[in-house]
Formats: sequence, C-alpha cells, structure tokens
Amino acid sequence: MGDDPITGKNFDHRKKWIEQHLMQFAGAFGIDLLGLALLSNHV
Repeated sequence: MGDDPITGKNFDHRKKWIEQHLMQFAGAFGIDLLGLALLSNHV
C-alpha cells in the first residue's frame, strides 16, 4: 500500500479492498471483527 518508490504508482485503493474482504470473511465464519489497523507501511 502507499506509493511505490520505483513506479510512483499509489496502491492505497488496496486498503478498502482488504477491509471489504475481512468483513466478508468475518460474516462467512461467524466471527466478530473487533479491531482493524491498515497502515501504509505494514498491516
């Protein structure tokens, strides 16, 4: 996520993608997702 120093492309759109998938998996497995931290330099 964040900016790729080589290509200059920004990959922040992946934060929303990961969040959506985590919510989908939480619903599928019947668990509560109580905390979430997605940062540009680590997950």
